[in-house]
Amino acid sequence: MNDGEIAQAIKLRAEGIIYPDIAKILGYSPDKVFYHCEPTQKLKRKNRNKLNPYRPISDKLRTFTCRETTIPLPDFFDRFGKNPTCGLTGRPLDLFNYASYQLDHIIPKSRGGEKSIDNMQLACKPANEAKASMLLCEFLGLCQNVMRQHPEGVYQPPKLPPPFQSMSAVSTANRYTIRYKIAQFSYRRPHRQSMFMKVDDFLAKYGNVTTCYLSGQPINILDPASYWFDHILPAAGGGQNTENNLGLAAPMANQSKQDLPVQDYITLCREVLHHRRKS
Repeated sequence: MNDGEIAQAIKLRAEGIIYPDIAKILGYSPDKVFYHCEPTQKLKRKNRNKLNPYRPISDKLRTFTCRETTIPLPDFFDRFGKNPTCGLTGRPLDLFNYASYQLDHIIPKSRGGEKSIDNMQLACKPANEAKASMLLCEFLGLCQNVMRQHPEGVYQPPKLPPPFQSMSAVSTANRYTIRYKIAQFSYRRPHRQSMFMKVDDFLAKYGNVTTCYLSGQPINILDPASYWFDHILPAAGGGQNTENNLGLAAPMANQSKQDLPVQDYITLCREVLHHRRKS
């Protein structure tokens, strides 16, 4: 669970929602939600880790294999050593700073990847979350697109296309979908009038065809499934639900960025490509 999801889980629990219902909302197991919501659980785990400092690594290995098989610790250290680096960015990793890295399936489980040590690499948390369920070649392609869009490695807002000319071409269904996206971005219900932007203003600003603000991929405004609304500065990091903090992103790029500020994400993409060229 990332910081935004943990904060949401704690808020839902404070509202009296039980752990199984929170787990269904966030898509995690009730045990994981309980662990992050109850501070005493982290203290108990910390005390256990003092007695056996290798236990968290063993826990990570069991989670990686979904508890179906066992990867012995000696095999793990034979493969990665005791001073490993991130397989995606090359950043040095501290094996005993358990929260700073994750075990990544090189070929994701959802794409048929095996739950074996041969399909494992160590990755820092931001890089692993950015790779998400992509194959390595897909992730590298996305990083290349991001750097083409921002060649200096510094975020540059995209140029806006010509205004949308024919409002009548937008179907009622598309209008409602866009309105729902605006409401979701601003944490408002679609029927309320307090949203930061109206549908016609959105269409007038972004035109018919625009580009993903992260990767430069073309976006058809009339195909709402081809783009998501993204907080340029994440809400979890203090970003506002305003027009100035809105970026239109292709689904893969938006999923990859997660809760990273846009400049941190661009820097991460640059590190991934630099590490790949070195290796």
